[in-house]
Order: sequence, then C-alpha cells, then structure tokens
Amino acid sequence: MEDSTLMKRCSQWDTCSAPDCPLDPEYLQRGAKQDGEEDCHTRKSTRLRIVAEARAEGVATAAALPYGGLTKKEHGSELRSRRMKAEFAALPEDIKERKRAEARRRLSRAQKTLPAGG
Repeated sequence: MEDSTLMKRCSQWDTCSAPDCPLDPEYLQRGAKQDGEEDCHTRKSTRLRIVAEARAEGVATAAALPYGGLTKKEHGSELRSRRMKAEFAALPEDIKERKRAEARRRLSRAQKTLPAGG
C-alpha cells in the first residue's frame, strides 16, 4: 500500500496543491512551508474521520501519521487543551467554582455589550 492512500481519500485530493498534507505519513519530513505554497483546506473533522475509518480498516499508514491527521498547529492546541483540562480537574472544588463564577460574570458582561438581536 502506498503512502498517498490516505491523502487520496480526501475530498480535496483532485484539486489540492498543498505540499504539506496532515494525511501524509511523511508530513514532518516535508520541511517548512515556503511563501506562496497553499495550505491544507480540508476540515479537521474530515481528516479525523478519514484517519478513524482507515484505522478501523487496519490501514497501516494511519498509525504512521505523526499527528493523527492534525496539523502541527492543531496538535499543539490539542495538547494545550488537554493540559489545561487536567490542571483544572486537579484544582480543589472551591477554586473551580470561583473560576466558573468569574467566567459566568465575564460572559454576562460580554453579552450585555452585544447589539440587540446579536
């Protein structure tokens, strides 16, 4: 099975000219994107679905993807999100509730600044 199998499952395959595809097992070896090169425009959910389907089918290249179909930026965001959720979960309940109350206050203030009907 060739490496481009997962990339060919992408709905953008026929028209895409992005050299840095998150569905490419050699994604990290491609080097930095050059000025003027196109970015991947396939939705994250689509890429994750392609990878999940390929894994369910036992496609070996799905396991070889460095970030499981995510871009470098998306992968970093996922790691930060998991870390922050774990840190919040480890807080004592009184501090969690204080943080939730403050977030509700900020949201309420922000909603009041929205134009009517917005």
